[in-house]
Amino acid sequence: MRFKVRNLGAIQQGELTQRPLTIFCGPNNTGKTWVMYSLYYCYGLVAWHKEKEKRSALKTRKNQKLM
Repeated sequence: MRFKVRNLGAIQQGELTQRPLTIFCGPNNTGKTWVMYSLYYCYGLVAWHKEKEKRSALKTRKNQKLM
């Protein structure tokens, strides 16, 4: 998955491609933690959206069976 960030903590602009193993390393106060917080938030939104779609599909199927 590819992410672009702009004006995030100490990072003015950046881009990263996430692989199965992605390691952030660098000096203190360069924005590594902010990037991780952002990735965590994005994945949370994706998971929430997928769960919402799944529940909606189940509800639709259940309503169709009742008819």
